[in-house]
Amino acid sequence: MPSTSTLLTTFVALAATASAVTPVVVDGKDFVNSETKERFPIIGVDYQPGGAGGFSTKKDPLSSPKDCLRDAALMQRLGVNTNRVYNLSPSLNHDECASIFNAAGIYMILDVNSPLQGDNLDRTQPWNSYNPGYFKQVFGIIEGFKDYPNTLAFFSGNEVINEQAAHAAPAYIRAVQRDMKAYIAKHATRHIPVGYSAADVRSILLDQANYFQCSISDADSHADFFGLNSYSWCGDSDYHASGYDVLTEDFANSSFPVIFSEYGCNAVQPRKFSEVQALYGEEMTQAFAGGLVYEYAQEENDYGLVVVDSSGDAKLREDYEALREQYGKLDMDRLKKASKAHTEAEPVECSASLITSGEFLDSFELPERPHGVQAMIDDGCGAKVGKIVGFGGRDVTQKIHGANGEELSGVKLDMKESESGEKHATDDKDSDDKDSDDKDSDDKEDDEKNDDEDKSEDNNGDKENDEDKDNKHSSNDDNEDSDNDAASQSTTQSPEPTTEATSANAQSMPTPTPSKHNANAISTPSSSTIIHATATGSASPSASATPTYYTGDGSKPSSSMLLGLLSGLAGLVALL
Repeated sequence: MPSTSTLLTTFVALAATASAVTPVVVDGKDFVNSETKERFPIIGVDYQPGGAGGFSTKKDPLSSPKDCLRDAALMQRLGVNTNRVYNLSPSLNHDECASIFNAAGIYMILDVNSPLQGDNLDRTQPWNSYNPGYFKQVFGIIEGFKDYPNTLAFFSGNEVINEQAAHAAPAYIRAVQRDMKAYIAKHATRHIPVGYSAADVRSILLDQANYFQCSISDADSHADFFGLNSYSWCGDSDYHASGYDVLTEDFANSSFPVIFSEYGCNAVQPRKFSEVQALYGEEMTQAFAGGLVYEYAQEENDYGLVVVDSSGDAKLREDYEALREQYGKLDMDRLKKASKAHTEAEPVECSASLITSGEFLDSFELPERPHGVQAMIDDGCGAKVGKIVGFGGRDVTQKIHGANGEELSGVKLDMKESESGEKHATDDKDSDDKDSDDKDSDDKEDDEKNDDEDKSEDNNGDKENDEDKDNKHSSNDDNEDSDNDAASQSTTQSPEPTTEATSANAQSMPTPTPSKHNANAISTPSSSTIIHATATGSASPSASATPTYYTGDGSKPSSSMLLGLLSGLAGLVALL
């Protein structure tokens, strides 16, 4: 029989909680906290462990709670408030990972496409891929993540538009945004921003921004924010040599938030990230709302901050410590102050005069929804609906080594309080029933989706061979050739930073190439490691190392939770 001290510890652990973050909204050209109305600067990292090769219908970056706990703790230590995830499967359960990041105070920006065949928009012939099958993926991601309070936004596409696709793709991306926003309006309890992540193709960059931010009176299809994948600041560059001054001027009058959705040139190593002070400095914050460093996990393209080995242990790189130092210098009080000029920014009406390049589409007539898509918007897509749940423990069990090789001890998740300072408990008994029901559904959906995965194997293999280049710092011409080779591939695929010149005096930018190796196989903690209250007040089942039970919800304790706690207390009294 468990000792009295163990029972008391377990009982108290059940009341220990993490609180939900407050949803973030768009206000003019800023992201703001919906409760405090403070400006929310995006300080984040791109998060796709394993690259495209590590993604499947059975594993994605947010399906392994053990991995997520490790990474959330290390992201907290780094000083980030946001991560971006590129490839996700709607058939998987993301509740624990989303809850862990929620408890950590870390928001998520999620791409809705995947590299699997049919799950992305074909940039060269978008009309062929714009169909109900594609929207099963898109709406499935929305359905799975819409109820997490730390879901900050969705990306409708990543680098779909290049110079060769500047005429065919834009209208279809706006149509996808229209359809995503219609689904969110119908099925979510709040508005969740939808944006687009663009390659830094300078000849059409402003045309992309103008095309997606302008307003069409009879269709809510404009982007709520705009991401730019830019790698122009390398090594000891500066505000002018990097072309950051040009970017600041170009986006100073935008009507929506603009962020670096990828940045962090690796031509000079280790990276110093001196651009962080410019990006969050007074000049650039007039045009930019923050940025996401590419990327968290080390892959073959050599952009990682953290090296994760096959056992799940992690080693911090010098890049990680350099970025941590730069984040530590930021003036957060200034960054949180909202600007009246920013919040009053309004989009202009769409017109052909906004487009300056002869190659870019200057028509704002959008394609009609394919047959069957409206029914999905009206009735739902039948995908899993995510929710904040409890998770077992906050101590990281994998070994963590610093950049100097020394092991770091006591790495754990810091449970964040809500803006109001409240910490609440919830009863998550329902999640066990849900998980049991979902398992059968998972098996069926996995079988169906694996057929699609098998079909896409050759397609993905060709893509990876094209992208696995020896020269990782190619010229602009090489980049355009690479874009052409991948033209029929994924909208999101794996993150592929683009390397167009930013200005006449800008340094050439590197081309990250996605890793081909599989994601590290880390076992997910079984349900036996999560401690729940029983009617007798004991922990069931027991474990040799009993983890603390946490919940990530910020709501008040439910009646079932209160009854469970009272029952537990009665059991303890009886034993005493």
